Amino acid sequence: MGIKLISLSSLAAMASIWFAVEVDEAPLEARLSDMGNGSACGIDLTETVDGLVVTAWSAPDAGASWDMIVTQRTGGGSFDIYQGGDIEPRGEGAVILSDITLDMETDFNARLSTWSAQGELLCRWGSNA
Repeated sequence: MGIKLISLSSLAAMASIWFAVEVDEAPLEARLSDMGNGSACGIDLTETVDGLVVTAWSAPDAGASWDMIVTQRTGGGSFDIYQGGDIEPRGEGAVILSDITLDMETDFNARLSTWSAQGELLCRWGSNA
């Protein structure tokens, strides 16, 4: 029974969520403005024809690693999507860490955190930050 529930929640996640391959550059000016105001990381939301794109970003010097947790609530409960990895700066401006596309009617929370190489929390953005 437990394995079936895990499988069903995984299928539900795959059916309503897919990971974008290309980055939407529309919020680029907003990210640069946020960085100019001292923000070291953030999450942008962009409506597209495919759904709501959740983009996690970081300032190039805002840490060595990151993770993002997106909690999606459905009629039958909720589930978490976890992503994380190393921050690899590429030139100037915000480093795009992740793009996730959600269904437009999705009820969700997202939290992004970045850490130094020594494990010190440098930036936390989002719900329950």
